Amino acid sequence: MRNYPISLLFGITATIALYAPLPAQAQPILYDETGGKESITLDPDGLAVLESIGLSVNIDSIEQTAEPAPGFSFAFSVLPRSEDPNVLGNSFQFLYDEETDFFLPFSGSTELSGSIFFDVDTTKIDLPPVFEIGDLSARFDPTTFEFSLTDTANTGLAIFDSQPPGNPVFDLPNQTWSLDPLLISISEDFSNFLIDAQVAAGVTDPIVTEGVLI
Repeated sequence: MRNYPISLLFGITATIALYAPLPAQAQPILYDETGGKESITLDPDGLAVLESIGLSVNIDSIEQTAEPAPGFSFAFSVLPRSEDPNVLGNSFQFLYDEETDFFLPFSGSTELSGSIFFDVDTTKIDLPPVFEIGDLSARFDPTTFEFSLTDTANTGLAIFDSQPPGNPVFDLPNQTWSLDPLLISISEDFSNFLIDAQVAAGVTDPIVTEGVLI
């Protein structure tokens, strides 16, 4: 679940036609995501699959950077926006029209801080004894309308794929919005990375994890 403050940037122009057809009479405005948090709960079945290949989540060592929403296990905070090109910051923008409830991700990425650590069974997979993924970057592809989560702390891979989001719940007077939980799954790139690491450890029949819900 996401809870984010937003700031109004400017009215949209005809360039919106490059992204998607608009509902009748929609006059969307471009908004700038300025902060917030991502609350997370890991799927037990997905964790069991990872454990079967030698990766066990160390819950106590998760680098939590925000207070999770009720019902969630931990949370990562969203980095503030940055005017310095040398300093990483959140850059996600979206279009929204209050009258028609039209919503469309537009550009940029949501940059999260915090990491998940795995205890590694090195007899099953050739990775360091403690394996980190974190500082996730949620990026939107305007051609496929899909999100991916990239691990910027360690592998540099797009490790998770996400279903397209539904319409957030907006509170424009307070400049906030929240998004219902999204299902994420292991990406093809991360699955291939884990297959290679299993083979390097001597596993002759590596487990494919692509598509496993996390």
